[in-house]
Amino acid sequence: MKKIFKSIAFALILSLMLILIKNEYARLLLSHANYGVQALITGYHNGEYNDGKGVNIYIGSSMFRKGLDINVLNQNVDGVNYILSYNGTRPFQCYEELAYVLQKGVKIRHLYVDLYAFAMTVDPWVEDSRLLMETDFAFKCRLWKDMSRFSDSPIKNFWDMFVTTGNERLLSWPIDYKITNAQFLQGGNLQVEMGGGVDGMVSMSKADRIAKLKKTDYDKILPVVFNKNQESYVKKTISLCKNNNIPITFIETPKYASIMAQDNYAGLMKSYIKLLLKNNVDFYLIEDSKFTCNSEINDEKVAEDVISFDTGNVDYFVDWLHLSSSGREEFTKNFTKALNKTK
Repeated sequence: MKKIFKSIAFALILSLMLILIKNEYARLLLSHANYGVQALITGYHNGEYNDGKGVNIYIGSSMFRKGLDINVLNQNVDGVNYILSYNGTRPFQCYEELAYVLQKGVKIRHLYVDLYAFAMTVDPWVEDSRLLMETDFAFKCRLWKDMSRFSDSPIKNFWDMFVTTGNERLLSWPIDYKITNAQFLQGGNLQVEMGGGVDGMVSMSKADRIAKLKKTDYDKILPVVFNKNQESYVKKTISLCKNNNIPITFIETPKYASIMAQDNYAGLMKSYIKLLLKNNVDFYLIEDSKFTCNSEINDEKVAEDVISFDTGNVDYFVDWLHLSSSGREEFTKNFTKALNKTK
C-alpha cells in the first residue's frame, strides 16, 4: 500500500513540476521566432528590434494581423516596427500585454492600438491560447486572477490555462517554429490571401444578408452598449502610456462597407471617439467613420487624421472584417501617408 501511495505522490509531484516548467519556460522555445510577445522581448534585448529609441508596437487583434503590412510600415514609418497581434485581442488583453512588455524592459517609441469597436461589447477574456504559450508563469497567474472576476468557472479556466493549453504546440514546436518564421516578419503577416470573400453577398437581399451574417456569428456582436470593464481597460492603457511617456495612437482598420454603414457599428464608434477625445488621445479613422460620426467630432485636428480607403472594393476583403493581401497593402500605404502628413 505504501508503494502505491509513494507512486501516486511521485506522479503528482512530477506532473506538478512539468506543469510549472511548461508554464515558465515553454515561451523560450519561440524566442527567436518572427511572431509573438516573447519574440519581441528577446529580439529587443538582442538589439534586433531596438535602434536606441525603442520600438513602435502595433498592438491588437486579427484586425492588425490582417490589416497592417509590415513591409509598408518599415518603408514609411521611422524606427523599428513590430506587430503584436493575437486573435480576439480586447482592451483587457491589450493592457495586460503592454504591462508585461514594459515589465520585461522593452522601451516603446510609440504604441499604436487597434480601434476595434466590437471588442468593446464583450467581457474581458483571452481567446488566443498562443499568448499563454509565449508568456511566463507570473503573467498567467495575474491573467487568471483578473479573468476570474468575469467568469463563473475559474477552476475550469485554471485547468485550461495551466494544464491543457499549448500541449499540442509543445509536441510540434519544431514544425510550428519553421511555419511561424515563414509566415511572419516582425510580427507582421506575410501570407498571401486573395480578396472577394464577400462578393457573394453584394447582390443579396437584406433578408438573405441577415441570414448570412447569423451563420457567421455576427449576430453575437450586435450590442451597441460598451462593456464598462473593457472601457476601464482602455483608460488604464492610456494612463499606463502617459505614466511611461509613451505616445499612444488608436487606429481603426477598414471593415466592409455594409458593416461600417450599420447603425450599431456607427453607434459604437461614436462612443469610442468620445472616450478617446475625453482622454486627449490621438486616433485615425477610416473615411466612412469620419462621415458617419461627424456630429461627435469637434476636434479640428481629427479632420487630418482620416484614412482614405475603398471599403466597397470586394477585392480588398477576405470577409466582412478582414483585409486581403492587396487590401492590407493599400490600407497600410494610406495609413502611413496620413500619419506622415500629420507629423
